Amino acid sequence: MTALAPVRSVDEPAVATLKGDARMAAVLRKALWSRLQTPQEPLVAPRGVRKWRVPTYAVAEVMDELTGRQVAYNAAREMFPQRLAHAVLRKMEQAGDSPDDRVQQAVARSKPVRDYVGQHWPTVTPAAVLHRLFADGDALAEAAGEVLTAEERMMLLWAKPAKTPGAAKWSAADTVLLDELADLIDRTPSLGHVIVDEAQDLSQMQLRAVGRRAASGSLTVLGDIAQGTTPWATSSWTQALGHLGAPQAHIEVLDRGFECRGPSSTMPLSCCRRLLQSWGRRSRCGRTAVASMSG
Repeated sequence: MTALAPVRSVDEPAVATLKGDARMAAVLRKALWSRLQTPQEPLVAPRGVRKWRVPTYAVAEVMDELTGRQVAYNAAREMFPQRLAHAVLRKMEQAGDSPDDRVQQAVARSKPVRDYVGQHWPTVTPAAVLHRLFADGDALAEAAGEVLTAEERMMLLWAKPAKTPGAAKWSAADTVLLDELADLIDRTPSLGHVIVDEAQDLSQMQLRAVGRRAASGSLTVLGDIAQGTTPWATSSWTQALGHLGAPQAHIEVLDRGFECRGPSSTMPLSCCRRLLQSWGRRSRCGRTAVASMSG
């Protein structure tokens, strides 16, 4: 599911557990949005024989407005040049000109505006953000200072940082963090329905990765809390559903087992399909969590 990078290393259990903690979502969000640069110089956009200036405070207001919209990083970045161009057009109108939409598009696509956007709202990748977080103690402290303890931050820092994001040896837990960052940069498309088995063994961050893939769809989640085998195993269905983004989901406790036998290799699949259809008819909620309990 989270195949943004190959798994080339193995974390210690304590480190993997920390990386699977939902607090990492807040750390990653701050690490990403801290890449924006506070404007120190005004935007100067030549148009015709004149140069139009947008002061730093106005640029900062535009950036604050965009970051406050709770949209993906790249979606806001695409709006940024248009907002700057609109500010230039207002300057033109105040000077007595009558610019139209074509002028705004031309200003937004002009090299001075594009360069200004690149300087203050840089292009990023999930690997670059996570590499900087694990390689730079100051960057990690800035992003996680109020969320993680000093000891936890030391657990995340690489002893020998890779020189580049491409050279990093990511662990399985890292790929889930990369997936979280990818969603912050460009929203993950939602599927119609997601089925997860052995959900009790998923970390909080893994549950978030599953949940965003059913953001506008539905879920069927199966597992037995009592049979968790990982250090980061789910402690309760209430907690799991919260991280899946489905806190109001219907929970069906199964107190008996079913075994399908038959000569056809498709018999078990058809049997499971009938069971899922039965549960779907009984559920009054679009998102369904099925807790398989020992009985």
